[in-house]
Amino acid sequence: AELQDALSLGDRARSTDLGRLRRWVRESFPTLPQIDVTDVLAEGVRPYQSFDTHLSDAGNVLAGQFVGARLAEILGPALRRSVSPALPPPAPAAPRHR
Repeated sequence: AELQDALSLGDRARSTDLGRLRRWVRESFPTLPQIDVTDVLAEGVRPYQSFDTHLSDAGNVLAGQFVGARLAEILGPALRRSVSPALPPPAPAAPRHR
């Protein structure tokens, strides 16, 4: 409800203004990286089901690849610093008894 009020989602024309939504997110969370798949989904592949607004299989793959790449770009340096190459390999799993 808070998001709907902040974005005036009761007004159909304003609720479909993607630029307005992007500005609101940037202004509300200025220190967080943004991952926006809108432009990626607008390219090439038919990203949506023909009968509704859900992503098609191809759209899900495209969005997932983009989000994964962006997360690796954003989190990669921190993850590389936190992983120690000196850690021993995991112990083998204990045998299962029936």
